Amino acid sequence: MVKVLIDSDAIDWEMLRGEKESLLETRQMIADFNIGNMPKDSVLRFCADMDGIIHLLDYVQDQAAEVLGELPVFGPDGKDKGKPLTLVQLLDKANEGYPNNYLANFYDPDGNPCKCKDECSDEILGDGLAEFIVREIAQTFDSDRHKEEQIGEALRVIRAAISDLEGVAEALSRQA
Repeated sequence: MVKVLIDSDAIDWEMLRGEKESLLETRQMIADFNIGNMPKDSVLRFCADMDGIIHLLDYVQDQAAEVLGELPVFGPDGKDKGKPLTLVQLLDKANEGYPNNYLANFYDPDGNPCKCKDECSDEILGDGLAEFIVREIAQTFDSDRHKEEQIGEALRVIRAAISDLEGVAEALSRQA
């Protein structure tokens, strides 16, 4: 293995943090709003490419923090911005965006996907989409990844599902 040395004095760590944050925001905007009306597969590929660059920056920051300490690399907020989430925390964040917070009916206090509790109304019991979302996020969750990576992976599986659903809707609309 060949190691590459980087002169840490040549890196403006504060600027790098800002640039990384800008990349994260840009990636999110493109994924959410499909800026430029790019084809779906191009958007997914672009987001995956951006994720790779962001993961590289995470790695460089992690390696630098081992030598320089976290304060110069991650700033006064520290590394908590990237601190891993628990599965429950990630599902709770997803639940904030779901109508009536129904996702919470499909995971237990440990974040394990479960069937809707007995007290669920027929409306909630029949919400297969909520159950599907919980299962997709839980199946791809990795407790060892940084928060940004965990959220990125959850976004990836949800966006893939959206793309699949849009394909089904397009096929059905052609039949109408």
